[in-house]
Amino acid sequence: MDYKLGTAARDKLFHSSSFCIRKWELENEEMREQIKNGKLGTEEKKVIHVLKENRKTKYRGTNLHHAILSENTEKIFCLVECHKECHDDIFEINLRDSFHKTVLDYSREKGMDLLSDYLEENTARASINVE
Repeated sequence: MDYKLGTAARDKLFHSSSFCIRKWELENEEMREQIKNGKLGTEEKKVIHVLKENRKTKYRGTNLHHAILSENTEKIFCLVECHKECHDDIFEINLRDSFHKTVLDYSREKGMDLLSDYLEENTARASINVE
């Protein structure tokens, strides 16, 4: 399936005063090095889904979950953009942790509106809890 995602929220986030270009450059450089070394972005391992080495937690969070919990917007941006480059789809953006929360749930809880818009632009959905 070939699709084109919008870029308005992406551009708004990237050019916002809260987004640190230098930090993003460092995150991007580190991620590209990990991909080059086969740690991320291979056929077997998806960029978003892979946990950092020795960071396997009982709450089953992805790299995106770790980044949002530390409020690392630049890393989230980097993960999503790299994932789009490496794979045809981005369904992993909606994976839930053991608390049944997606990254979009956390960004909304934290009041990170620009990031939430960016995630939604990249097919992120909030989890639905049925009680």
